[in-house]
Amino acid sequence: MIPMRSRLGLVVLVVAPAVAAAQRPAPARRAAVRPDTVEHSPFIPGGHWRPGPPAPIPEPAPDNRAAAPAAALDSAGYFARPNGLLLRPGTSVFQLLLHRDTSLVPLGTRTVTIAESTLAGVADWLIAETRAGTAIATSDSLHLHRPDLTPMRWTATNGLAQLAVSFTADSMFAALQDYQGRGSFAAGLPPGALITTGMVDGVLELLPLGAGYHTAASVVSIESGAPRAVPATIDVEREEQIPLGAQPVDCWVVVLRAGTLEKRYWVAKVPQRVVRTEQQTSAGLLTEMLVE
Repeated sequence: MIPMRSRLGLVVLVVAPAVAAAQRPAPARRAAVRPDTVEHSPFIPGGHWRPGPPAPIPEPAPDNRAAAPAAALDSAGYFARPNGLLLRPGTSVFQLLLHRDTSLVPLGTRTVTIAESTLAGVADWLIAETRAGTAIATSDSLHLHRPDLTPMRWTATNGLAQLAVSFTADSMFAALQDYQGRGSFAAGLPPGALITTGMVDGVLELLPLGAGYHTAASVVSIESGAPRAVPATIDVEREEQIPLGAQPVDCWVVVLRAGTLEKRYWVAKVPQRVVRTEQQTSAGLLTEMLVE
């Protein structure tokens, strides 16, 4: 469900009929990644995962403070998780549109649901995300500790690819299956890492956004089957009023930058909520607009 960082890139086995399983030999474990691998970012719908070796965690980007008014909010170092108890349950539905040259291509909808849940008897938040109507249907479910939003369990599907990830305080362990076979990996995880696009939306509702706000972050990206924590920054770029339904909405325009990724979020001020996003991709400008 492709995106998709104060110290601020699923295994469910596909069951086939017994007759088909008897006629087809079990896939063998692969020793290397195929050259036709498609990179997947949690911030872009579509793509496929492939097993591969874990990538090293790069050093965090320096926290360069931009010039801002004296009252501007700023933080140093890694992103500090906000108070998870303030997260609001609810469902948001976004319409996906691709602006390509002079054409506008609808890409279905993205639905994000935040709900109170439990995992292994521990109260947590469940952030579930689905994309429907896209070329490749995707979905994921992320369990977070309720007080501090540390990740507990992540399961996701992307077409036929399926991924399951468990977390410790500083690591993630995953099992993967797609039509080429099965694989597993382990990788380090920086404090406060943002795991999915749904988690990014939820965290942006809790940050003390304001003119000149800036903080360092990190996001988890899965490229060529290898997990990677990418250093990132989150900045309030400007204020803007946009139409939403019958009334205009005052927003903070927030920019998330991680490596070559740059994604803009329009976050309504009251109540603080993501209402629009934009991201430039190789296919065109991908826009998400809140419809309910």
